[in-house]
Amino acid sequence: MLSTTQHRDQLGRALTRAAQLASVIPQGPPVWGRRDRTVGVPVRPADPSADLAWLRVAPFRARDVGGKGWTGMTDAEALIPPSVPRPRALGHYSWSQRGDDEPVYLATLMTHVTSPACASTDMLRDDLDVDLDRVLGLPDGWWTSLRPSLSTLATVRTDRAVISQNYLDRALLSYLQAPGLDTTPCGRRKAVGSARTPPPTTPARRE
Repeated sequence: MLSTTQHRDQLGRALTRAAQLASVIPQGPPVWGRRDRTVGVPVRPADPSADLAWLRVAPFRARDVGGKGWTGMTDAEALIPPSVPRPRALGHYSWSQRGDDEPVYLATLMTHVTSPACASTDMLRDDLDVDLDRVLGLPDGWWTSLRPSLSTLATVRTDRAVISQNYLDRALLSYLQAPGLDTTPCGRRKAVGSARTPPPTTPARRE
């Protein structure tokens, strides 16, 4: 198992290779995702007048290639209507290192979002009505545009599930210590559930 420093060094080298594959130039220091599972950086094509983009790299075990984590961005592009504001995928690049124990890397080039996030973590814990309206100056239009975006997401048909019944059985019984507890949900709804997905942002991104 790699140390944190070794892991970051390895992902940093992968980010450099991804930039070469995508023919883009990093424009700042790398930004690490939750628990260092991903790394990303703002990038620009060789043309200095081109818009900034965002390049993200994630490592996968060979057995997970083609799974839901691997296909998340491409599935979103195919399933979610363009009317839902979000970063859009511009390109995907993948490669593997030598050795069965080495990760397979997936790099995604996407549109760059400059609006600040509505929370500093992947959980939206702030009081939006009080704190963020004041601090970020959220306009009324932010809220009115959020509702149709969520309504559109609710119409998307997919068999992707972030939390499986098996996970509910294991996790709830472990945390609650309640043998015999019925963990079957009353129903399921569409949501943004990826651990790699940041919280909503101010006007430019509302999903």
